[in-house]
Amino acid sequence: MITTLKFLPAFFLITILLLSCTEPEEIISPTHYSRVPRPQNLSATVDTTDSGTKRVSISWTVPTTENLRNFELYRAKNINISFASRVITEELSFVDTNFVAADSVAFYFVLPNGVDRFVGQASDTLRVSLNQ
Repeated sequence: MITTLKFLPAFFLITILLLSCTEPEEIISPTHYSRVPRPQNLSATVDTTDSGTKRVSISWTVPTTENLRNFELYRAKNINISFASRVITEELSFVDTNFVAADSVAFYFVLPNGVDRFVGQASDTLRVSLNQ
């Protein structure tokens, strides 16, 4: 009888824990991804300026301009280097000429910012070979 009494508190504790659990609730999906349009079709062309420096012309599209304040264009000259950003307003393109002769590749992605201060989903990252 005494050994049965030892397990009685543990039994009550487990029973209370099991009975107090509720059904799992669905996680609310973030609305900022659907509030701000995602940049799509990110593309780039590479050419050379008159002074001989490399020039990358980047363009993208958005399904709608509703709730769109501006874009942030992020660029890295090497995959191991962090991305630097630049704010672009009312344009769906950017021309980048900030390269040195040793640069051989650049990575870009575009991040949209909404009028309601929500940050949208970033575009896919584009790898651009500068040795074309």
